[in-house]
Amino acid sequence: MRRRMYLAPARAIRRDTGIAVSVAPSKPICTRWEKGQGCVAQWGVEALGIGTGLGIGVVLAMVLAGCRPVAPDGAATSSTPVLASATKTPMVTERPCDLYLPPGEVEGETIQCGYVTVPWDRTGASDANAQLAFVILKAAGANPQPDAILHVAGGPGAGSTLRDAEVEFSKRYASLRQEHDIILYDQRGMGHSIPYFACAYPDESTLVPLAAELENRLGRSATDAELETAACAQGWADQGFPVQNINTQTSAADLVDLMAALDYPAYNLYGVSYGTRLLMALMHFVPDEPRVRSIVLDSPYPLPEDKVNDLAGTVEREYPALMGHLFAACGKDEVCAAVYPELRERFDALVSALAAAPIPLADGSDFTDEEFTRR
Repeated sequence: MRRRMYLAPARAIRRDTGIAVSVAPSKPICTRWEKGQGCVAQWGVEALGIGTGLGIGVVLAMVLAGCRPVAPDGAATSSTPVLASATKTPMVTERPCDLYLPPGEVEGETIQCGYVTVPWDRTGASDANAQLAFVILKAAGANPQPDAILHVAGGPGAGSTLRDAEVEFSKRYASLRQEHDIILYDQRGMGHSIPYFACAYPDESTLVPLAAELENRLGRSATDAELETAACAQGWADQGFPVQNINTQTSAADLVDLMAALDYPAYNLYGVSYGTRLLMALMHFVPDEPRVRSIVLDSPYPLPEDKVNDLAGTVEREYPALMGHLFAACGKDEVCAAVYPELRERFDALVSALAAAPIPLADGSDFTDEEFTRR
């Protein structure tokens, strides 16, 4: 049975098609894939939403029914890449909810907190583990659905389970929480996850030998920042937690383990900023993950490094083409065309109106057409 998911602000998203979108139309992340036929559809957009603040936000909904991605460099893949997984079943343990609980929230009933234990080194070279902190905001309505919504934070480094998180995310996901459990978690090394990645300022006994080692390696004297970074990495390695194991690919494996451990039948993954890059990595390395029902990329942070290094310039150059693809895809989609008729014409009219008469803001600045399109 086909159901619809609503994303704040509420917009219907069809889930019977396998569609994904890319911030760079010339290099889509994935297209509809059918066994024996290969790619059978071009990328398209399922839904648009107005983002927070004064700028327009484009919410890119991605339904992963049978999708196969391309490699991070944009080249098509002919086989599924391998993502190192846990060597044992991830373990779930409860923990106290170190959160501000508004009236009506009851720890252990409407909100649950815990850890999922995952291997720190997924090559099996170490027995060290990481504990990923999570918070579950239980569905508040009378008709809870079995598929959960899992928030994937940006940064990298943003904590989702910190003390005021319940207040923020309860408001952000209020409408969705009526029917769905909302899952918040901290990526490895972040927030309430253990170990928490922090570094004390190194003392001279550490810096002196490191300075000599780095000078020999670099062929020059190391900067203070390089020395402090090396000392931090060495300190974590001495504790059995090499920092090389904090990376996007490993975090994608963590996300697979988290979903398996919490054992929901299906997940809708919502990524913001760097969280979108993590979800694109997940799609690349685990294109056939059965638990993933849908993915939303909010404020996409693209995978290809050549685009990230010049993200601002890339967006400016490719913006007209991106919007053109978006308008065309919406016009061809029955649901999108019905919700947003004449989208290109309405968008162009709004840009022209802002160019002719910018909106004065409380801080004395003006909200112009350039501000609108840049956001």
